[in-house]
Amino acid sequence: MFKGDGLFRFSNDAQSKGFVEVLGMSKFVKQVVDDPLELLQDLNQKALTYRHSEIDKMVHMAQQALELAKQYLNNPQNLILKHPPKEAVLAEALDKVSLAPQSAKVRVLSHRLEEYHQAIEQEKAKSLGYLAEGYGQMGYFEKAIAYALEGFELTKSHQLIDSQLQCLNALGRSYGNLLMLQEALEVLQKAQKLAQSHHALEAEGLALLEMAEVYHLLEDYQEGIAYSIRAYKLFQNLAQPVREIEALNRLSQGYLAMNYAQKALPYAEKASALSESLGGYSVIFETLGHIDMALGHYDKALEHFGKALNEAKAASLKSAYVDNLLQLGRCHHLMKQSSKAFNYIEEALSLARRLQLRKSLIYIHLELSQIYKATGHSARALEHYEAYHRLESELLKYRADSKFRGLQIVQEVEKAKQAARIYQLEKIELERTILELEETKKNLTLRMQELEKLNQKVSELSIRDPLTGLYNRRHLDEHLPRLFLEAVRYNTSLCIAMLDIDNFKSINDSYSHQVGDEVLKKLSAILGQNLRSTDIAVRYGGEEFALIMPLTELLEGVQGCERIRTAIEHYPWSELHEELKRVTVSVGLSSSQQALNIESQMKLADDYLYKAKALGKNQVVFAGC
Repeated sequence: MFKGDGLFRFSNDAQSKGFVEVLGMSKFVKQVVDDPLELLQDLNQKALTYRHSEIDKMVHMAQQALELAKQYLNNPQNLILKHPPKEAVLAEALDKVSLAPQSAKVRVLSHRLEEYHQAIEQEKAKSLGYLAEGYGQMGYFEKAIAYALEGFELTKSHQLIDSQLQCLNALGRSYGNLLMLQEALEVLQKAQKLAQSHHALEAEGLALLEMAEVYHLLEDYQEGIAYSIRAYKLFQNLAQPVREIEALNRLSQGYLAMNYAQKALPYAEKASALSESLGGYSVIFETLGHIDMALGHYDKALEHFGKALNEAKAASLKSAYVDNLLQLGRCHHLMKQSSKAFNYIEEALSLARRLQLRKSLIYIHLELSQIYKATGHSARALEHYEAYHRLESELLKYRADSKFRGLQIVQEVEKAKQAARIYQLEKIELERTILELEETKKNLTLRMQELEKLNQKVSELSIRDPLTGLYNRRHLDEHLPRLFLEAVRYNTSLCIAMLDIDNFKSINDSYSHQVGDEVLKKLSAILGQNLRSTDIAVRYGGEEFALIMPLTELLEGVQGCERIRTAIEHYPWSELHEELKRVTVSVGLSSSQQALNIESQMKLADDYLYKAKALGKNQVVFAGC
């Protein structure tokens, strides 16, 4: 590769003057200026230095390098005149062609300048790789995709394998974070094979680690664990403790997601020991805290979350600091220390609002709603639950929009690549190119149709409860008034049942929230099995459900509710936990024929539910009981 490593000054001797005049550009000659290639190489070297420590600085250096490269590549005439190769190189070329025709002199200089141009392009390719990786790690996934796609094509053309792998891994990571999971796997598999073929072991390990993350998102935890183990062995052989910690942490999280906390523990402890020897912040202590909570070792969990909190503060990692405050609060809540739980979580809420940490706010509001409900503050619990629900819906929409924009970027890059190919084709190839574009247009149309299906799916997800798969409160609020008006208009009966799990808090407290979640999911399945296709089951909030039964007389509604109540009571709940022998529900049922409007009908059903609770639970109460 050509290396520009000095300054250039045109001399005043006749030979050089004639040389410049041959180019017809002598009036543009400038004074001595720093060599841009040397500057680019220096900026990219600094970006490499910051790669494993200060990502924001790496991005800053790479951004400067990219802008500098663009400045000169977009105006090659100024590049040639202001910053030609080193004076000694040009002088040598002049000596060789001093007696040659002017055209030969031009060819020699053009060859040297072409080498220089290629060297600039290679530095640009490297800077794109650093930007793709950096923006991906900082969470700017759309930017990362754009830089990765551009960088991959450029690094591929210059055969820069390390930068090519850097772009592929960054592209796979960004696709994964935007839930473009199939695309992520395809790119990462390509990166892993390329790394293998060039014995680039660190890049192969990173690809394996990113694939483990994608399989984790796909909830294929076994496959994710297998890839994590392969990545860990690679990094262990390379003696890269920072990467070893990442692989061990992913391995621990995989087992934890499968509810194998005991299996996760030794890997997390090994990562912790490595992290202690290196110093600095590590997410492994937070993972250890989650494992301890899953095992019921709350004192240890507090210790690990506290350590993670202090290290996050020392490293100025504000998002991690907020997350660990939340975990400390959750842990105190599980230990029945409500006052301490409130202190930590309220601090987390204040910081998350100030820093606009949307994802953290979702979990904070959910946790606060649960704590306030457990401590009898229903109004505050509802307030936080509504905030949680609103933010979660916004996040789903944001992710869908980001995924759509990510696909648009891919399409735009594809269009740009096609345009570049068209530009380079000979005239005799134009007809063939037009046919290819027509085919591409068809493919893009199919892609847009797929996106439309995706948007429909996202719309469906926005009205579904993520845990149970039932419709959520938003869907109920949108459709229930219409169903009531139709019942009144056509003189039919609409039945509404409010169903609440009896003693659900004791299930959570006695057997864990995970068992409680499984109870909610199984109960939802029982509802689906016992309702008609025209009926609607809604998770109303927490352990409370609403059943909407159009064209149903009160007696039919009572029979249906009794059938559901009996099915729930007689289900073998010990399958979820050996000590969980029985789950029952209380139901309040109302008919539209008893109410003036939908609000009063809902209130009647709620009142009957409270009456069912007061009469001893595990029963259906309705008008006339």
